[in-house]
Amino acid sequence: MSLENNGGFASMRTHSRKFHLTGCNELIVRVNGDSNNYRHRSESGHAYDEVAYQTVFSTEQDQWTKVRLPFERLQPVSRECLLKTYLCLTWLLV
Repeated sequence: MSLENNGGFASMRTHSRKFHLTGCNELIVRVNGDSNNYRHRSESGHAYDEVAYQTVFSTEQDQWTKVRLPFERLQPVSRECLLKTYLCLTWLLV
């Protein structure tokens, strides 16, 4: 990913698989950093107005890092608006 030419956005999509998160308390992603902050967003469904869960994480320059994203830090959003009512996170589409 490059910040040149208005870059800086990356998206990964796949055929949706439903992951049940019972007994889990965090997501772990492995990233190669550039000292910038990024937003992780996971969708909870296929529809445009479904709730998504997001959080921000930081990276270290030229370092592969395991980033831990605890569920308690994931904020529920819909259409880019933060929701005040927190829905129970029991599964995600990834």
